[in-house]
Amino acid sequence: MDVAIIGAVFIVLIFVSIHFHFKTIDRIKADVEKKGHYFLRLEDADPFSRRNRNYWLYYRDTRKNFHQAKVRIDFSSYEIVSDKIITEVPERILNDLPEGEYTPYKKPLEEKAVISRKKFDTPDGYLVVELTEPDIAVGNKVLLDDKKAPDGKYKLGFLTYIYVKDGNIC
Repeated sequence: MDVAIIGAVFIVLIFVSIHFHFKTIDRIKADVEKKGHYFLRLEDADPFSRRNRNYWLYYRDTRKNFHQAKVRIDFSSYEIVSDKIITEVPERILNDLPEGEYTPYKKPLEEKAVISRKKFDTPDGYLVVELTEPDIAVGNKVLLDDKKAPDGKYKLGFLTYIYVKDGNIC
């Protein structure tokens, strides 16, 4: 009988602990949104620890900067241990944003130096492929009679074709 009572008390304590844990998470979210920030996600900082109390809080501030804050949760209270702006935003975090809220910055492709040119006599005229690598590759510029090649399929040899879009092999 005593074991059953101890077991029941233990189960009640677990449920109470879980209840306060979720209330604390709701309070963190409310506090972030009260400051005008956009709450994104709260993740376990160390999912393999049994006594983990550390979490990563991701949010976007009013200036649209992304933040990663380390939060320590103790039963029914929390403390922000560190907070930093991040530039490399994980894809799983971006998926939490509403559609159209984030446009990732993409670096422009650096133009590679042309190391050689290959010429092909085609039914359309002389086709020149400017190589930036030893072999023909996607992205190489294609010229037809010294002008940017129009979009289409070009035969280079026996059973060898390339597809061109905007003057480049695609």
